[in-house]
Amino acid sequence: MKKYSLKVESPYDDGEQKVIVIDKDSHIYERVDGGHIWEKYIVRNGATLTLDMRADLREGRDKVADIYHEILLDSDNAKAIVMARGVVAENNKIIYRSNIKTEKNYKNLKGEESMHFVMMDTKSEVDAIPMLEIENNMIESTHSMSITRIDNKKRFYMIMHGLDEAEAENLYVESLLK
Repeated sequence: MKKYSLKVESPYDDGEQKVIVIDKDSHIYERVDGGHIWEKYIVRNGATLTLDMRADLREGRDKVADIYHEILLDSDNAKAIVMARGVVAENNKIIYRSNIKTEKNYKNLKGEESMHFVMMDTKSEVDAIPMLEIENNMIESTHSMSITRIDNKKRFYMIMHGLDEAEAENLYVESLLK
C-alpha cells in the first residue's frame, strides 16, 4: 500500500511530542496566537474526542503558529471530531496539520476534520493539511478545508448597517473564531 502526503517544512519537525490518552468523552479547546503545538491523542474505551482549535494571528508581525494534531482511534466505537478555525494578518503564518489514524480492525469508528482559515491581507499565509490514515473499512470519516480572504461583501453589508470598517472586520473575525 502506497502512502501519499504533503510535506510542509517546519522548524519544529524534530520537536517534542506530547501524548494524551483519552479514555472518556472529552472536549479540548485550544486558543493559539503563535508558537508550536505537537500533540498526539490516543482515543480508547469508545470515547469521543472533540478538539476545537482557534488560531488568531492578527497582532504582531512575522509570527508563526505551527500546530500538528495526531489522533489515533484505538478501540471500538472511538470517535474524533477536529474543528480548526483561524485568522491571520500582518505577514504572519499558520501551519496546521491534523491526522486521524486507525491501525487495527476496530468497529464503529468515526473521524471528522473541518478546517476554515481567513487571511486578512495579501502578506499573510496559511498552510493547512487535513489527513486521514485509514487502514480498515469500519470507519465513517470526512474532512473539509477552506482558506479564504476576508469576505468583502459581508464587510460592506456590515458597514452599510452602521459599523465602521474596523468594527466590521472585528465582528467578522470574532464570529469565525467563536
